[in-house]
Amino acid sequence: MDRAGKTFLPIYQNRYNPLVAFTKNLIESGRLGQVHLFVCNVLWNRNDDYFKIDWHGTRALDGGVLYTQASHYVDMVHYFFGDVVAHKGIGGSLRGLEVFDSVAAAMSFRNGTVGTINATVSTFRENYRTEFTLIGQRGTLRLAGTNLNTIEFWDVEGMAKPDIDFTIDHVYGKGHDTLYQYLAAGRWDMFPTRKDVLSGIRLMEMLSY
Repeated sequence: MDRAGKTFLPIYQNRYNPLVAFTKNLIESGRLGQVHLFVCNVLWNRNDDYFKIDWHGTRALDGGVLYTQASHYVDMVHYFFGDVVAHKGIGGSLRGLEVFDSVAAAMSFRNGTVGTINATVSTFRENYRTEFTLIGQRGTLRLAGTNLNTIEFWDVEGMAKPDIDFTIDHVYGKGHDTLYQYLAAGRWDMFPTRKDVLSGIRLMEMLSY
């Protein structure tokens, strides 16, 4: 199975994050007006021992930081903004891997939004944070924390900051648990459509610098 096929199901776990779902509703409801810009940073660590595991760091089975770590957030911006119409990016690997350990990608969407995803697994010592800043016509917000579990900044016209921050009980957050509960229960209505899945795979392939 190719890299896109390997990742297409697990990436959707981030859609079950309550702050991500809330932000999606803000965008779709028009409360933010036109979304002008976003910045998404995935600043994580995977040490040298991690890359000694047989498939880690390989082009065929790992695919690099966008596939194996930041895929959740590539899907998230696709979930928020739809189809990408233009993109540019650059990747780097100073660790002797077959894949990029650090990537910077810029993109524009059919709806006019532009944004960037910066992702690395070479943060010193341990995961630093994940952060997502959104600049809209009528509001600015910033989600942060290890797994976008807190609202770090909020300034939205006519809306008080919502009290929906949450804590996580393991490094990967709550999304995986919810995803597998839906799988076990056969809750297929909770998953994206085939069209959405294929569109997400195309975006992942486009951004695989």
